[in-house]
Amino acid sequence: AEEKLAKLNRLYATLSGINTTIVHAASPAELFDRVCDVAVTHGRFRMAWIGTVDRAGRMVTPVAQRGLAQDDMAMIRDSIGPIAEGRGRTATSLRERRMIYTNDYEAERTFTPWQAEAAKRGIHGSATLPIHQGGEIVAVLKLYVSERNFFDSDQLALLEEMRADISFALDRFDTEAKKAQAEAALRESEVRFRALIENASDITAVVSQDGMISYASPSIKTIAGYDPDELVGSHMVQIIHPEDVQAATLTLSESIRVPEEAHRVELRIRMKDGLWRVFDVLVRNQLGRAAIGGVIVNMRDVTERKLAEVTRAELAALVASSRDAIYGTDVNGSVTVWNPGAEQVFGYGASEVVGRPVTMLAPAELVDEPVKLRQRVLSGEAVSDFETVRLHKDGRLIAVAFTISPIRDVSGNAAGLSVVARDITERK
Repeated sequence: AEEKLAKLNRLYATLSGINTTIVHAASPAELFDRVCDVAVTHGRFRMAWIGTVDRAGRMVTPVAQRGLAQDDMAMIRDSIGPIAEGRGRTATSLRERRMIYTNDYEAERTFTPWQAEAAKRGIHGSATLPIHQGGEIVAVLKLYVSERNFFDSDQLALLEEMRADISFALDRFDTEAKKAQAEAALRESEVRFRALIENASDITAVVSQDGMISYASPSIKTIAGYDPDELVGSHMVQIIHPEDVQAATLTLSESIRVPEEAHRVELRIRMKDGLWRVFDVLVRNQLGRAAIGGVIVNMRDVTERKLAEVTRAELAALVASSRDAIYGTDVNGSVTVWNPGAEQVFGYGASEVVGRPVTMLAPAELVDEPVKLRQRVLSGEAVSDFETVRLHKDGRLIAVAFTISPIRDVSGNAAGLSVVARDITERK
């Protein structure tokens, strides 16, 4: 009974020392080193070591030890082996995720070279404790004793408590590390957010879910004439056209209801000088992000684009209603656009012509003429009221006068030709 009590007192002393260590240790490395020291000094274990498990869960690398000579550690490293294939106690404990112990090496059937060497040195038993972090095994604690039959149910219960305490400490380190990372990420996110929006050409604002403006990017001064702080504290409807307020309010409400999606709306915004301009507005709910804490409203001025769209629509209406044949070709001479007037002049519908070479309209003796005209225009020569003949779908020849102009892309390069053909047959 006295011997059992003495063994329990050793383990209680070890457990107490480890709990003190947990309070003061600043890192897993310091914790592991002190645990091994406490186990040998307070618990009077013959040897103690801790090894970490790699991320793949394949190998154990000893990182802290007490009571081991240099050749002891080398033999232990050789005896561990891969976790998946190893038959020793360390590999088995990690693979089966449980504590394993032995009270007498020499009494076991499997007597490894390490156990034989340990027995020669007066080591007769050991306990292997897998250490967890976040539910995953990340390390193993190995304790060696000189006594035979050292471990009984009471000692094993205390060892299990020791294992749980060490695992708890690792979870605490992990939680603190993640908290520090999150705080650093938050600070970085705030800096990045400010850098992005303060150097953007679009206007970026942050509003509350009620529509109150809490931030406006510096670009609002250049684009709309307001100082960035001028609108802070006011409601967004103060600068939105009255006819667009409902659409703006609905879009904001929708971003609150469906926060995972971006919501787009087109709004007329009042400039500082009182003029109204059209903006493409993208709304993203970032109320859940501490670095922002609001709804991001990104606004891009599309007034010129809208005017261009109106102009194109008006031009398209003019082309569609023109009695002249108006069509377009690419730089290779294939028809790309064919208006109703062209159908009236040549007899072909758009589906019969688009995609085909414009030479299909030329009689055999003039088949090269469309190519030469195209080359003249692409080389910069003007072609206006060029009179010639072309074939109607019914096979008859019709007299036409061509005016041909280049179509240029945004870079100024010729992307095709615009052709206006007027039927002058009656005049001839």
